[in-house]
Amino acid sequence: CSGSLRKKNNFHQINKTKTKGMETHVKPNIKQVGDRLLWTNWAEIHTCSPQSFHQPSTIEEIQALLKKARSEDQHVRFVGAGHSPNEIACTSGYMINLDLFNRVLEINEEDMTIKIEAGMRIAELNAILAKHGMALSNLGSISDQSIAGALATGTHGTGINFGIMASSVLAISVLDANGKFITASLTENPEIFGPLQCSLGALGAIVHVTIQCEPAFKLKVTTETLGFEETLEHLPKLIRSSEHFKFLWFPHTKRCTLWRADRTSDPISTHVPTAPFFEKFFNYHLLEFVYWISLYIPFIVTLINKFWQWTMYESGSSERVDISPKVFNFDCLFKQYVSEIAIPASKTAEAMQDIERLIEEKRFRAHFPIEIRFAHSDSIPMSPAYGRDTCYIGIIAYKPYGQEPEYKHYFDEYQKLMHKYGGRSHWAKIFEADLPSLTSQYPMISTFLKAKKELDPNGLFENEYQKRIFAEVETSN
Repeated sequence: CSGSLRKKNNFHQINKTKTKGMETHVKPNIKQVGDRLLWTNWAEIHTCSPQSFHQPSTIEEIQALLKKARSEDQHVRFVGAGHSPNEIACTSGYMINLDLFNRVLEINEEDMTIKIEAGMRIAELNAILAKHGMALSNLGSISDQSIAGALATGTHGTGINFGIMASSVLAISVLDANGKFITASLTENPEIFGPLQCSLGALGAIVHVTIQCEPAFKLKVTTETLGFEETLEHLPKLIRSSEHFKFLWFPHTKRCTLWRADRTSDPISTHVPTAPFFEKFFNYHLLEFVYWISLYIPFIVTLINKFWQWTMYESGSSERVDISPKVFNFDCLFKQYVSEIAIPASKTAEAMQDIERLIEEKRFRAHFPIEIRFAHSDSIPMSPAYGRDTCYIGIIAYKPYGQEPEYKHYFDEYQKLMHKYGGRSHWAKIFEADLPSLTSQYPMISTFLKAKKELDPNGLFENEYQKRIFAEVETSN
């Protein structure tokens, strides 16, 4: 294969060759430790020791790896950026990274579609589309992920009239557990197309993706501060006040920051409101330092949140114009635990009041921000937005300098509270599977399990993450 790390006789054989046309390559977070391989996710929360690590660059190489894994009775998992804070990518078998499998296969500027190999990172796709006057209609907070990874986990942006990223996918090609190449769309193999749009890595190796794009566009983004109660009171109107709306709440304060973005023909802003050096120092290095101090003096979390909210947003509303990826994406700062749960959009105000009450009554020292985003309903069986306009509520606990915060009780209580509202956890974030709830909250889960049985009857692509979610459901079915 184009690149591999493999255990053999207590040592590793390393073989890498340069892929034609490949000038840059994001280095996977895997290293050799003694006689084993060690992979770590971005937040350094989960590690695993795969039996081998591979970077194929062709479909034939991927098929050969699947065949070899079957012959050795090994499981297979695919990994991209490793940005998920949970264990979805972990395996003790074959770990396959598709960074070298990232070519453009077709691009149609008239129909605004692009077909790519699924290892391409979203940031690279954004750059390619821009050269052709095209863009993705919506993006999440970062573009580090591979396309396959973003689809597998239900990655989303914000905008009540915009679905999750998978909603823009027109066709998906996959290699099943036997290496068979299958293409699915609304008209070809439609019974597996929906499951493949949000597959959790359980249905095979996603190799090709065709995406509906739109003409490249600029966004005018405005931010303003509003009181917590006032925000919730006017929320039904606010959600639809712009194409892309979200708001941030700073726990331990009564203030929210409203964020709106709309397509515009205005020129790109040239004024930079804050010097980049100061921005990096203040909102990264200084913030990490004071949150580190809060590990030993917990009560100052309240003061930190109030000070940063006042400093960052109380100076009044702001406005800027830029190309869409630069508006949709932002710096996620330092390493963190994140839990995000999707509820019906109509329940947002009630849920937020309960979250504020929970934090105050339990005296949780909640880091900022709590981010509230929105998505249009879809028909993707395992999408958290299935069948309902959706609100995603994300909570966070930073790991300053890699130190562990006290987060588990806070996260557990938050997740229990969200079940009251029919909460569905983001598949890439931290959650505990509630299997009876999972069965009731995903009406089309049987469709997904049927596709899983068809494409991976012997569990080649399984790992502990999947067993945690599906074992009891599959038994009951």
